[in-house]
Amino acid sequence: MALLAEADAIDPQSATAVFRRLGYRREAGRWVEAGAERAADAAAADTDRLPGAGDDPLLGLTPDEVLARQGKPSHRSILMTQGGLLIQWIYETGQGGRSVVTFVQRPGSPPTVVSRFGLH
Repeated sequence: MALLAEADAIDPQSATAVFRRLGYRREAGRWVEAGAERAADAAAADTDRLPGAGDDPLLGLTPDEVLARQGKPSHRSILMTQGGLLIQWIYETGQGGRSVVTFVQRPGSPPTVVSRFGLH
């Protein structure tokens, strides 16, 4: 949980999807565990949410889950940092376009998608 709180401090938009998948909701500016009856309402309870944030269905997925949805990437890169791994998969989208899926892996945790963007 401490690593997720650290990720929230660094990139709140990316951490939001993971907190919600774990059953947390934003309350008074901090993440709290949602009760079983409120788990379905967790997304609506986040008043700090930016428009469009967390709408990407790949956010929070593991590499195996991304492979099942997107197939194999055209290119892969891995950058080792002091705090873990930064992994990028690049997909060719046609007409010279590319989609870049970025995973972050912290020690003791599986890699998960933190962002996706397109290049034209």
